[in-house]
Amino acid sequence: MRFLLIDRLTELRPRESARAVKAVSGSEDFFADHFPGNPVMPGVLITEAMAQTGGALITLSTDMESFGVMSLIQGAKFRTPVRPGSVLDLQVTMEAMDDASARVHARAH
Repeated sequence: MRFLLIDRLTELRPRESARAVKAVSGSEDFFADHFPGNPVMPGVLITEAMAQTGGALITLSTDMESFGVMSLIQGAKFRTPVRPGSVLDLQVTMEAMDDASARVHARAH
């Protein structure tokens, strides 16, 4: 299984925001087990797609000198199942950034 969960960055404003998309295909490896006959993208992988978008924002905001490591998730809610054929619109906004850390707000629609 590969773990690149964004297909492309569609918008990047360094130190401000990033937007990415993920077209969810029925051939994704995780659908084999989650759940047979009722394919749903696991919430942890949706979270990872948001984290990868945030990581791209952090990395590209520092001229490739830093990379993001997720250390905290607050208030995560999953309201609509993501199924094969869905396109995730991943939006990340930089809330704070200094030399040692960054905080972002992320949403997936």
